[in-house]
Amino acid sequence: LSSKFSTIKIHLQRRKKNALEMAQDYPPCIRVIVQSSEHLKCGSLYIVTCTGGSIGRDKNKGHAIEINDVNVSKLHAEIAFDYERNCYTLSDKGSQNGTILNGNRLSQNKSESDCYDLHHDDILQIGSTTLLMHIHKGLETCDSCEPGQVQAKLKTASSIKNNYIVLSQDEKNRQRRKELKNIKKKYGLQNSYFENPGAIITNPDLCDKAYLRRQFIGSDSEHFKQHVTPASVQSPISAQNKGHKLLAKMGWKEGQGLGKNSSGIAEPINVEMRVNQSAGLGSGTDVSLSLDNVQHAGKAKRWAQARKRYEKLDVDDTNVPASVSSVKTLNISENEPHSKHPAVQPGFDSKD
Repeated sequence: LSSKFSTIKIHLQRRKKNALEMAQDYPPCIRVIVQSSEHLKCGSLYIVTCTGGSIGRDKNKGHAIEINDVNVSKLHAEIAFDYERNCYTLSDKGSQNGTILNGNRLSQNKSESDCYDLHHDDILQIGSTTLLMHIHKGLETCDSCEPGQVQAKLKTASSIKNNYIVLSQDEKNRQRRKELKNIKKKYGLQNSYFENPGAIITNPDLCDKAYLRRQFIGSDSEHFKQHVTPASVQSPISAQNKGHKLLAKMGWKEGQGLGKNSSGIAEPINVEMRVNQSAGLGSGTDVSLSLDNVQHAGKAKRWAQARKRYEKLDVDDTNVPASVSSVKTLNISENEPHSKHPAVQPGFDSKD
């Protein structure tokens, strides 16, 4: 395997060397970098080959460098390669505002210019756009014509430093008073005195129309709390109930049973709730409550637990030994203080 890898490596090196030698025989390309522009991204790269290219505003002309600027003509300038002299040339194509190369204008307004040679590091200005021309032989490049390097430098140079100043308490108070004066001056209140807004609320002549509207008309707010009385199996529903109205429309009257022949139930089903929620269906001794007393479920559960403990104490008392029962029957005078009598525990003699 090592011999195969070495053979492949040698083959790739030869191909790379041949490609570099072939690149030296071809004319170099122009790497155009945007230095400053209002319509192009600074640091962007354009490549012009030996086939040449044009610079202009028209989108349908297929320009090598298209600048959407009103100060740039539809066909502003043209770049070509002179094979006899082996160099690139630039000519103005009768633009309105002209073409500036290294600070020199190529021609007057609306007149074509001669061909001028382009060299490495030439600066071309068209309208508000400044372009940097880099010409390298073969596949060589530099940091000044690599778009990533140029954009990183521009970003670092144009980064805004944070000049935030920490103010002291006195400076903050002075700044606050100054801003308050500016606000008063803006609204014409710089000469007005302080007015207590609470005096309006405590004014006895004030008529609270909102309060009167809520008292006599009501509120349509969805957050308004309505006191709804829960249904009860012990008292009949009112005639204003929707269910009562629905049954009355079908011919039902109070006291009658349900159904077509009034042979159904005449009273509501009495549903009871078990106090002990963990009790099974076969638990018959469990305490139950009506749905009318659901709010007392916790209290009923505590009473049921207390009753079970009391019944358990009665059962334990019936199983107490005779020695313990004799101790409980000791006669202690109620007039004497309890501290004179030693503490007697069940199952132990006082001498112990």
